Amino acid sequence: MKQLIYLFAMAFLFTACNVTDKVKDKYLKEDEIRTEDILAEITGEKKNEPIKDTTVNPISKKELKRLAKEQKRREKELAGDTLNFFEKNFPKKIRRDSIYSKVYKELPRSIFVVYPWNRSKNQYGDKLFLTALTKELSIKGYYLFPVTSLDEHAKMDTLFNSHWLTAAKTPLIYKEYGADIALFITIFSINKEYWSTQTEIVADYTMISTHTHDTLFHRQATFSYRSPFPLKDKSEDSFWESSKEMQIYEAIEQMQHYVFLDFPYGPYHKEYLKDKKKFSHSNYMNYKISIIPD
Repeated sequence: MKQLIYLFAMAFLFTACNVTDKVKDKYLKEDEIRTEDILAEITGEKKNEPIKDTTVNPISKKELKRLAKEQKRREKELAGDTLNFFEKNFPKKIRRDSIYSKVYKELPRSIFVVYPWNRSKNQYGDKLFLTALTKELSIKGYYLFPVTSLDEHAKMDTLFNSHWLTAAKTPLIYKEYGADIALFITIFSINKEYWSTQTEIVADYTMISTHTHDTLFHRQATFSYRSPFPLKDKSEDSFWESSKEMQIYEAIEQMQHYVFLDFPYGPYHKEYLKDKKKFSHSNYMNYKISIIPD
């Protein structure tokens, strides 16, 4: 009996507390409203209106997908990725008359190869580059100034290279040599280990018009070349440094062919002005060539 009375007492107390809280909240709310009215009358400011409940409409799955797709598109734009699937996997081939419009407009006939700036550890890199360059561009149909005269000039004047003879001095090249184009080359690295058949070369090429001083051609090239030359042991008598240089020259020669593969033909070539509609390569070239049979 005592337990039952105790339970009824606890229920009554809980109900009484609950009723008291409701009454308290009601009158406190009314007091708060009256207080805001009095303050509004005294200050002349508009009373804060209570925020009314709004109806929330759930977003459909289709709308959520659309918003997610839009957000992804914005993130790609901010990251600089604006190409779609087909533009990435099937890039548009740009014609030469678009990339080399200035070359087709000026129609140069002669190229002056400024002595290469050799920043590699190979002491013969500049001479090997100079020989391979003049050969390749001559085949393309341009008049090239003799390698021997350029080499002698560089020996007499150590400032006669692509590091010190900058593009701003192209008018002097035209005045002294009458060349239409000045080609500046920087050789960054030439790596060929004696035990390896692979040669890696990195270089930068820039052609400047001696008439308008515009850049007609620019390419940064990384070239990796594997040849089938037999491996030689440096400790044996059969190893010659000249053999190593021949392998490097072969790689440099192949590199020039790929670097100037899309450059317009010159006036001394049968394809002169017939290659405008052919495609061009990127200014940044990374080629890996292997002529080792499988």
